[in-house]
Amino acid sequence: MDVFDLFVPQELKFIKLRSTVAGNQEGEDFTCIGVVKQREGIAQDTEQDTRTGDATVYIKPGNPFVEATGGSMVGHLVRITTDDLPEQLHRIISSSEGKDFDTNEVRHYRLDTKKIEATKWAQSSVLT
Repeated sequence: MDVFDLFVPQELKFIKLRSTVAGNQEGEDFTCIGVVKQREGIAQDTEQDTRTGDATVYIKPGNPFVEATGGSMVGHLVRITTDDLPEQLHRIISSSEGKDFDTNEVRHYRLDTKKIEATKWAQSSVLT
């Protein structure tokens, strides 16, 4: 039994970034099936409260996004849509393989993400 048997998979949009002289730019889009664990919260600062959001995404090996990135998925983007929240843009900040210890076969990839604002992304070189 794996994470895909325990939770409901959903369609996700992955964005592979291209590095250019002007910074990172959106490149190819990939649609893949994955499982999302979404977290929302508030970070309290001395001056203001800021909404935070991050997610853990599980995807299977062999999908087009994994193949296109050669397994180096950190730094690329994923659009997450849930029933109760509007579409959110997330940056992949870490990835790890989930292996079957008996066969050493990769069963899934775990991607930790941080929510970013689409307007900030379009105006900055956040991933350079």
